[in-house]
Amino acid sequence: MTTQPSTKPKQYHRLTLPLFSLAHTPEMEIEVRGTFRRASMPGLAKNDDGMVTVLPCIDLSSGEEGLLLAYTVVQSAIERSRDDYVGHQYKIVRGAKQPGKAYYDVEVFEAAE
Repeated sequence: MTTQPSTKPKQYHRLTLPLFSLAHTPEMEIEVRGTFRRASMPGLAKNDDGMVTVLPCIDLSSGEEGLLLAYTVVQSAIERSRDDYVGHQYKIVRGAKQPGKAYYDVEVFEAAE
C-alpha cells in the first residue's frame, strides 16, 4: 500500500526576527509572545560577556513580530506585574537619558483588561 504525498503546504515559523530598541523608538506598545531570555549579541551588548536580554513580542503599532532589547527596569516591571505575563500587553515609554549614565529613564504600563 502506498501513501499519497501531502498536498497541504508546509507551515513555517520565522526565526530571524527583527530587533526592537527603545534607543530608537521612544514609545512602544507590545504584546508579549514569550519569556525574557539572554542572547549572545557582542556588537550590541555593553558588558563584558556580550549577552543582552531580549523579549519576544509583537509591536502593536505595526503588527510585526520581533525581539525587544530589554532594559533591566523593563524586565523587572513586567516580571513583577504578574506570574504569567506572556500574552499580555504593555506600553513602554523611554524618558530622558540619566546624566553621567548609559541608560534612559523608562516607564512601563500594563494595558487594562
